[in-house]
Amino acid sequence: MLKFFRRIRRKLLDKGNLKKYLMYAFGEILLVVVGILIALQINNRNEVNKSIERQGNYLALIRTEMSNNLKALQLEEDRVSEQLLGLREFIVICDQPSSEVSEKILSATWAKVFSKTIKFKYENGAITELISSGVLKEIRNDSIRNMLASWEVEIAKVHGQENELNAYIQKGNDYLEQYGSVRNIIDENNGNAWWRFEKLSTARSNKFLLDSKEFENIVVFAIGTGQTLESRYKDTEQQIEHLIQKLDAELN
Repeated sequence: MLKFFRRIRRKLLDKGNLKKYLMYAFGEILLVVVGILIALQINNRNEVNKSIERQGNYLALIRTEMSNNLKALQLEEDRVSEQLLGLREFIVICDQPSSEVSEKILSATWAKVFSKTIKFKYENGAITELISSGVLKEIRNDSIRNMLASWEVEIAKVHGQENELNAYIQKGNDYLEQYGSVRNIIDENNGNAWWRFEKLSTARSNKFLLDSKEFENIVVFAIGTGQTLESRYKDTEQQIEHLIQKLDAELN
């Protein structure tokens, strides 16, 4: 092809037809420019197709992660609800005369409330990879891109509220450790087999805790932070469900 063009240029120069040569040269340059533009357009189209495919792969992975996160969040919501139920039972018990309170019920309620901490264990591998690889900025759907970009901020808020509730749960355990009998709670809940020691030879009582304003205040503050966490969980659950709907629409 190049030899063909060179032959034409040589003939025009040999004939001394400068005008036709210049017109030909201009046409040849134009042809080259058009060829370059077509090649660039094809290359850009290929890059766009690759970007769309890459986005689709990431969004599919995120869709799976968010589905798992929704289940994990709902599980933690149930645990918080159960913990709040136990905390409110403490308030009812505190209002009763200690002589009417069963040591077994007191210990069972204690175990329900103060034996566990709350932590939403979420998956974020696909989102982290999406952000670190720079693909996030390529996401065409503005709503999805903004939701993914703010995901870690939302999780930080959730964990912050969880930490506040867990701090009050720890205060309750610290109070029992300092003033009450942990062994009595273990005995009343029949946990000696797990702990591998015998029951107390002389029974002890933790009923005095119910007369403590300090303990009652710990329970009240735990209820308040627990209710706030419950609301935070609900908001996060709605956001995840909304994101899943957006992802489904984008992937279909």
